[in-house]
Formats: sequence, structure tokens, C-alpha cells
Amino acid sequence: MESVDYKQFIKANIGGAAQPQANAVVLSSMPLIKPPVTVAQKFDEAVEPLLDEIEVLADKCRILRRTRDLLLPRLISGHLLLNNAHE
Repeated sequence: MESVDYKQFIKANIGGAAQPQANAVVLSSMPLIKPPVTVAQKFDEAVEPLLDEIEVLADKCRILRRTRDLLLPRLISGHLLLNNAHE
């Protein structure tokens, strides 16, 4: 659905003159190639751990951003002091 080909297909098949709309029939009418079940299963087995890791890292990034946003103003204002920051 993110491919250029799919987006071009949808644009070419949108209906409505005043306000073009892509309904469910248009969105699902593009022919797709479906891999054999074994290939899809192997793909899932290879990709699932990567997707899990992406989710974990995204959570860590959110926590780090929140921590930075809480600490940085306190550091800049002098309300929070660091001892031995150069070590």
C-alpha cells in the first residue's frame, strides 16, 4: 500500500468529480501477488524479531526524550547540579 504503483493505481481509479474518493472496492481491486504459505511463514519468522526490536527501541527513545525534556531545563536553570561531570 506504500508503493508508488499502488498509489498510482488508486489515483487512476478514484471516482467522483467534485470530491474524488477511493472506496473499499477501489482500494481492494488492485491485483496482488501472494507468496506461497511457506515463503510467507519464513518471512514472518525472519521479520517478527526485527519488528519487536523496533518497538522496543521506539519505546526506549520515547523514554529518553521524556527524560531529556524533564532534565534539560533543570540543568540549564541550575536547579540540578552535576558533580564530577567531567569524569
